Amino acid sequence: MSQSILDADRLSLSQAARKVGVHVSTIWRWTLHGVQGRRLASFHVGGRRYVLREELERFLEAGRDGSSKGQADREETGRRASVAAEQLEQFGI
Repeated sequence: MSQSILDADRLSLSQAARKVGVHVSTIWRWTLHGVQGRRLASFHVGGRRYVLREELERFLEAGRDGSSKGQADREETGRRASVAAEQLEQFGI
């Protein structure tokens, strides 16, 4: 397994940050704490932390899917709030 990681297309965290267009501390945060329950997988080689290009793309794609779902959830919550407000108004509250 370690041989495949060494041969794989890997990016240092600073390279990954440049590729995505975010600050390197954002990449660190994604690897250490994650976002919305997902963590970016990383590994050490020679004292440096790397991410696989495939893993970065998978992580970003999952975030895109989650953001559209989050938008749908927010719209549904807004719709329900409007319905509740109308019902309260009908009751004179």
